[in-house]
Amino acid sequence: MKAFKQNILKAAIVCFLIITGICKLNAQWSELGGNNSLAPDGGFNTICSDPMGNIYAAGYFSNGNSQWYVAKFNGATWSELGGPNALGAHN
Repeated sequence: MKAFKQNILKAAIVCFLIITGICKLNAQWSELGGNNSLAPDGGFNTICSDPMGNIYAAGYFSNGNSQWYVAKFNGATWSELGGPNALGAHN
């Protein structure tokens, strides 16, 4: 019964936020940096951010030299963390 009451309360809060305009359901997702700006050739393992607002992505994707890297988004563009080939990872 307690879980049911918590779910009802959550639903009521969401309805309030939608009705008052604080929360909008018509928001849309977009790629950081624009369409295909990162264009990874593999999947992601993790994404995180730092206190400065930079976004970091790591996973199974490689650069032009077939080396895996950590990607950094600074709010405008993606780059390899540390510069090209800085990590030098192959696995």
